Amino acid sequence: MGMASRLYACVTPSPYSAVVDTISSIPTGIWATFILEVVKTPLGDTKKPVLRIIKFRSVDADAAKTAVDTVLNKLYPDRLEKKILFILNPHGGVKKAKSCYHDTIFPFMCMAGYRDHHQLIETQAPMHATKIAQTLDVNQYKCATTISGDGVFHEFINGLFTRTDWDAARRLPVGIIGAGSSNAMSKNLDLNFAELGTLATLKCHTKSIDIFSYTQNNTRMFSHLLVMFAFLADIDIESDKYRYIGTSRFILAAIVRLFKFRNYKANVHILTAEEASHYKLEKNAVQKSVGPPSLYTSADSQAYKNWPIHINPYLQLFVATKHPYISSDFLVAPSIKSDDGQMQIVWSEDMGAQKTLLAILDQETGKFLTFDSTRQAKAVAFVIEPEPYVYKIPKNTQDFAGDGSQSSAAKSLGVSRIASTRNPGIMDVSGEEVSYESITVEVHPKMLNCIVPVWLDQQRWEKQFLERFDGRGTKLYF
Repeated sequence: MGMASRLYACVTPSPYSAVVDTISSIPTGIWATFILEVVKTPLGDTKKPVLRIIKFRSVDADAAKTAVDTVLNKLYPDRLEKKILFILNPHGGVKKAKSCYHDTIFPFMCMAGYRDHHQLIETQAPMHATKIAQTLDVNQYKCATTISGDGVFHEFINGLFTRTDWDAARRLPVGIIGAGSSNAMSKNLDLNFAELGTLATLKCHTKSIDIFSYTQNNTRMFSHLLVMFAFLADIDIESDKYRYIGTSRFILAAIVRLFKFRNYKANVHILTAEEASHYKLEKNAVQKSVGPPSLYTSADSQAYKNWPIHINPYLQLFVATKHPYISSDFLVAPSIKSDDGQMQIVWSEDMGAQKTLLAILDQETGKFLTFDSTRQAKAVAFVIEPEPYVYKIPKNTQDFAGDGSQSSAAKSLGVSRIASTRNPGIMDVSGEEVSYESITVEVHPKMLNCIVPVWLDQQRWEKQFLERFDGRGTKLYF
């Protein structure tokens, strides 16, 4: 290590914010630099890392800096060529993003020699991250990382894929440092601490993962996490007023909503990977929007009505997810992978308020997947045509005739094939409320150049789930 004659480590006695450079002076000719020690638990969880000081002897500051710069240039050979971009949402979640940056991320940038080689942009309003991504000169940056919950990450991805040069823009590595009240993506990437997210950003190890498009009213957008409606969407959106209490907001919103429990209904059309090859669009079909081409769906086509799977039950839960966790502690799809080209659809039929509450209270284990009332399917595309919710499911009433047309009994109840303004429900895409109307979703495999840690193990959640429930809760309905 250059002029170093002695090298040893100890736990740092001061907070990260005390670190202002790659090296620090210590009396009697000893200098210090810093390393981050990452350790896993026996279950495979990555623990909060420990910052350690590396002390070494050097004749003077220039020699010490030269020694440390030699190491940094090996670790981050492009650190002087391109900047790291951070997009921070100062108002999201429990409003901890700013303190997260100043107390953890900025000191780490200094330690890694990126003090003057990173840029911070604070979002000013909803959809600001989308505008940033749409106008960003992606060639100027090593990567872009959001300091936020899932909402700003979702906005940034949508911005990248709605550019006219989306195919070039998508090559920009994109990461996340969880600073929201949900932080599902951080959980799915095993980046549960800001230190880990920052380290992953610095390393910039990437993996091509899936995204999905969703179309409403002829407008096509893109996202990364989930589409849901019914009870889970209710509590996700309605809990927004309780964001100041953190992740407990979901439990509080669930209890409040259970007093007026809604039963949703929809026509859901599902296309599985096994059937997909029979339902591809004509090759000469013209795509009217930018972004990855659609293989199975089109804004002006109703070909989905010929897909082989169609469900129309009363629903209490409905979520289609691209990742196992839909929040930092809610396991919904342990077997889904970020790059398998499918979304896992999980819904309930006649679950009832009591079991729905149990699903929420025991969300971390995914136990509700073992309930008889829970159904699952994997899809490459699906369409939801929502209808008004009801507080009480009609008894002895066939809402729809066998051909899918509305029965006279259903008409007498005022049930509409289109979501009415009288009882509009809530629909949610990656934590953001969207219009309660027909939505068409298609998975686009391996499109996002996502920053992931080298220690990511996508198999472990499925393995833990199978061991916990002895293989139950994994059967697909179709």
